[in-house]
Amino acid sequence: MSNRTESWTPEYISVGFVAKQCGVSNTTVLRWISAGQLAAFRLPAGHYRIERSHLDDFLARYHMPLIDAPARPPAETASGPKC
Repeated sequence: MSNRTESWTPEYISVGFVAKQCGVSNTTVLRWISAGQLAAFRLPAGHYRIERSHLDDFLARYHMPLIDAPARPPAETASGPKC
């Protein structure tokens, strides 16, 4: 058994996890996926999973902080995702 000092984070995350971290609904995350703004893949049961690096890229592209991250002023861009 290895002794890990870093916290474990999954490589692939669910729509619900993304929604909670971004402070939006599951439907909004599904819209981002459908619009091609957030890359995801579908499991055989129909559920989506998002690669953590894709979420990081999405957040950086649209200047979106995570809910538990320190707040910063919103970016004034017209091309960002609409909630």
